[in-house]
Amino acid sequence: MPVAKESAETHAEQVNAVDIQEATDSVEDDVFAEANINRDKVIIFDGIAVLQSIKKTPAMKKITDLKKAFVNRIKNLMKRYNEGRVIFDRYLENSLKTKTRDKRSQKTSALQFEIHEEMNIAKVSLKELLSYSRTKSQLNY
Repeated sequence: MPVAKESAETHAEQVNAVDIQEATDSVEDDVFAEANINRDKVIIFDGIAVLQSIKKTPAMKKITDLKKAFVNRIKNLMKRYNEGRVIFDRYLENSLKTKTRDKRSQKTSALQFEIHEEMNIAKVSLKELLSYSRTKSQLNY
């Protein structure tokens, strides 16, 4: 009889060892999977939407100031991500989307601007600056 008791105890120890190993493997798999998830965080931005979300300050006097604010905004939004992409719409001259935008902008008085690095934007709101498709197209480059 003592042999049977010893055999049962040995079997119980083996089962517990297997259970512990499986549990450890499971935890390691979960940690590894979580590490992969955290490592691969990617965000995609709509460039014009980010630009429209920027609050123009009196310190923004030139396009270069707006560019700096844009880059800083993207960096702040990316803090919890490892990688990011900024996507801009293409503004094709004869597309239906451009014609619709142009028609919509005729209802308001949209102004077209020639964008360059030293352009003074101190007295121009971002809404005015971004109201014309061709102006936005110039900002993409």
